[in-house]
Amino acid sequence: MNSRQRVKMALNHQEPDRIPFDLGGTVLTSIHVNAYRNLRRYLGLPDKDVEIMDVFQQIAVVDEDVRQKLGCDCRNVAPRSSATFKIVVDEDSMPGYRFFHDEWGIGWRMPKDGGFYYDMFHHPFANSTSIDDIKNFPWPDPVDPARFATLKESARHVAEDLGEPVILGGLAAGFVELAAWTRGFAHFYPDLVTNLDWMTYLMDTIIDLKLAYWEVALPLVGDYADVVQEADDLAGQFGLLISPETYRKIIKPRHK
Repeated sequence: MNSRQRVKMALNHQEPDRIPFDLGGTVLTSIHVNAYRNLRRYLGLPDKDVEIMDVFQQIAVVDEDVRQKLGCDCRNVAPRSSATFKIVVDEDSMPGYRFFHDEWGIGWRMPKDGGFYYDMFHHPFANSTSIDDIKNFPWPDPVDPARFATLKESARHVAEDLGEPVILGGLAAGFVELAAWTRGFAHFYPDLVTNLDWMTYLMDTIIDLKLAYWEVALPLVGDYADVVQEADDLAGQFGLLISPETYRKIIKPRHK
């Protein structure tokens, strides 16, 4: 039984030959670069330059030697960035930090000394008072051909040559997360009560971009796709971030 068969059986509530194992199949099931270096040493594998899967979280790409040692079953097949965007990290302009802006206009920074990951420091709609600000924003192009240049071949290679499940990556974080990140948390939660028309327009704009991406990605990858990634951030360590009533009224219909 190969990894693809194993994972599909488990997802269909059937018993495979063993429990599927995932490390690095998604940015949510991977490992921080520092922990990854320690893991390699623990496994008796040589030190090497670690490739970054997710720059914000400083998540590592899990190398083939680690995958073989641990028996990893899952593999990420992600779109590329738009041809018009490239992360440029500024090491000099903010004392004590390295920082960059992503293609959604969000600013991220990490302390040079002892930093583990990037935190947000700039939200492009923090001072917005009008829906026109959303309409006129330079949104990323979700169907830029560069995003899909290698997607089908990567999926075919994972499914046919490697015998592993294709976990197809999405355009961006969930629409709730992305609305909060672009607006800023200090405004996002009050907006759900006092500025709902503005906030739902922002959410719906993000959803339209995500749907446009999937309308290209899913037919392109076709039956190679075993899992598609759409996640969102609705709770913390100690409880919900949004009340059940607010979720049912505003968020749930949009998740559907």
